[in-house]
Amino acid sequence: MARRLVSFLLLFLFFFACSKKEENKEKEFSDEIPDLIYGDDSSRTPFEDFEADIKYLIDKNELKTVFIRLQDAQKIYPLEKTRIAFLYGVAYLSQNDLIKAKEFFKQSENDLKPETMVYYGHIARKEGDFKKAEKFYQDAYTMVQKTDILSNLGDLYYEHKMTAQAKEVYLKTIKLNPEAYFDRYLLANIYFQEGNLAESEKLLKESLEINKRFKKAYVGLYAIYEKKKNKAESYYYQCRVFFLDQEYDKVVNLLKKDETLVLKDMRLLKFYLVSLIREGMNEKASKIVESALKKYPDEPDLKMYEGTILSVNSPEKAKVFFQELLKKHPENFNILVSYADLLTTEAESEEAVKIYEKALLLEPENTSYRSKLAEIYRKNNQMDKEFYHRGVLYLYQEQLDQAMESLVRVKNPDYPVWYHFYLGKLYSEKKNYEEALKNYEKSIQEDKTFFKSYLELAYIYIENGDKKKALKILSDYPGVNEEIKELKLFIEKKI
Repeated sequence: MARRLVSFLLLFLFFFACSKKEENKEKEFSDEIPDLIYGDDSSRTPFEDFEADIKYLIDKNELKTVFIRLQDAQKIYPLEKTRIAFLYGVAYLSQNDLIKAKEFFKQSENDLKPETMVYYGHIARKEGDFKKAEKFYQDAYTMVQKTDILSNLGDLYYEHKMTAQAKEVYLKTIKLNPEAYFDRYLLANIYFQEGNLAESEKLLKESLEINKRFKKAYVGLYAIYEKKKNKAESYYYQCRVFFLDQEYDKVVNLLKKDETLVLKDMRLLKFYLVSLIREGMNEKASKIVESALKKYPDEPDLKMYEGTILSVNSPEKAKVFFQELLKKHPENFNILVSYADLLTTEAESEEAVKIYEKALLLEPENTSYRSKLAEIYRKNNQMDKEFYHRGVLYLYQEQLDQAMESLVRVKNPDYPVWYHFYLGKLYSEKKNYEEALKNYEKSIQEDKTFFKSYLELAYIYIENGDKKKALKILSDYPGVNEEIKELKLFIEKKI
């Protein structure tokens, strides 16, 4: 639903006046269809698998297929009339057919009351009936304390410019669900309108810690730094937006007018060099690298760009260059993948795969190389390895059903520590904390120094209100780790 705002910046208007629907991963309303109906993926029935498929198709707006599948489901699952009616209602609401949606929700409201109440609230919002929408959401939350319902209530207040009420609800949602990045974004907008730039900036940065690909947050930070007249930060967040959209020409056009500032800021310098190389402007990139190396002679990424430019006309020389560079910087992700990208012959392919694997252990959230490696394994018919990397890729892309389908098919993982860690994260995302705990514990059994699993275990106990248990888990860590130390201090202050 549209969020109309008044702001001094046209950019901020562009950024914040858009709806959840406009973002690839955002939906018009804050809920997940299958999660409202069932929870645990590990013991789902065939019908629950069907529901997950319908949810995925509705998210993709493939409504024609949805209605065909629902028609078939009436014959295949005659005992599931209520839940099929509910799914029909969701599909018709997605099609904006409110009359049909109400007709089907009427059939589900007795057996699926809280879920149906939420969707009645959505319909009331579309009809512009504030009082009805508010009551439906409040009643649903009274029945089932889900933060998604609170988010919708906050959105309702926000749409009606009831910022005090919206702020109160968003703060409560964030407290109950630390991963609520979109609520942080909307709360940041409220603070921005109130002139509290510091709190707005803090919330937007927190949302990016949760979802690094959340473009709206980058645009919002750009707007804040424009108001603060901080040119370097303004450029930085503009570049982040352009990179997400792969608009390298816009980065070049932005930064070429201020190369003196770019050469003083390593972040901007890297954006500029990557964009010049991607745009085929290698001669210009070479000159920038030459100037930059005089200022930063020991910067490994600059040497990496030098090797990348060299590879355009002299790939064999570039290979030797990268081999020498890796002796000095064996743990540098960019140098590793840049070298692996040069290993294109069949004889070199095995070495390239090993390097990609090593690089992804250093930077596990890199989806482009994760996808590339999964595809290599698919072509080589190495199914276990493909399922593993495909599953992790889906997890980072927030496609949880596909991630589960892939990861549970892995029979002999190469990295059992990471495998159980990722399964733990997946079950945690699905709110199946029992399975999440089991997998994090298995990960620790494989490697007692794997700090990430200790942290995730602690987060689960914190989310479930058991801070003492969280503190004990962190205290069991056998080594010294700054993240564990910081979380322990945070918990000790709250106990």
